[in-house]
Amino acid sequence: MQLKVGQAAAFSASIVLTIALLVAFSGSLRAEEDGTEAQRAACTPDVFRLCAWHIPDHAAIEKCLRQNKSRLNAKCREVFEGKLK
Repeated sequence: MQLKVGQAAAFSASIVLTIALLVAFSGSLRAEEDGTEAQRAACTPDVFRLCAWHIPDHAAIEKCLRQNKSRLNAKCREVFEGKLK
């Protein structure tokens, strides 16, 4: 099924919003926090590469990233290790 222009824009906006709202990358973040700009930037490529089918389910995305920790880029891995704030 192909998306129409409006649907594609809405889908893209949903993806951006989902990534912006990823919650609790590490134990250092409270569940209600969205993560910092640096954390979102670090993990966005990995969300698309490894976990895109989970969008917009924030909990599933986080679980997917944690399960793929060994495959994350170095900066995103730092987020999950609590090193990148």
